[in-house]
Amino acid sequence: ACLEGNIAGVPAVGLSQVLAPEVFRYWDEHRELPDKDLKRLQKQIDEILDRVFEMLMARSGFYTEPVTWNVNLPFQAVEDWQIVPAFLGHNFYGSCFKKSGAEYRHQLERPAPDERDEADGHVVTQGHVSLSRLDIRSFGRLDGWML
Repeated sequence: ACLEGNIAGVPAVGLSQVLAPEVFRYWDEHRELPDKDLKRLQKQIDEILDRVFEMLMARSGFYTEPVTWNVNLPFQAVEDWQIVPAFLGHNFYGSCFKKSGAEYRHQLERPAPDERDEADGHVVTQGHVSLSRLDIRSFGRLDGWML
């Protein structure tokens, strides 16, 4: 949706929240998060997004440049978490579905992660927030940017 907005000249922010495997399984089965995790995540997300949007809104061109700011939130932020400029990592996924009786169910295999320091997934596994600037006009080229 964000990239479609960019095509139309609209800036966007995409947000992703990492969940621990057991919390994701709970959500998959119950379509809700365990209460203790939900409360902790709500508090953490409020704090993180306040800082992320304060930083983004201070950027020249944030409201007009048709790019997507991809924000990935860790399941458990470290105490001294930072917003880290990142690039989209090259994670490799196996099958997304497994046969269960006569039907197929979503059961994503663990991906082989990109462990380079500035890869978005690696940043998040270290307990920090990754921030990647996605510009469909420059996909395929290195796109350096500064916070």
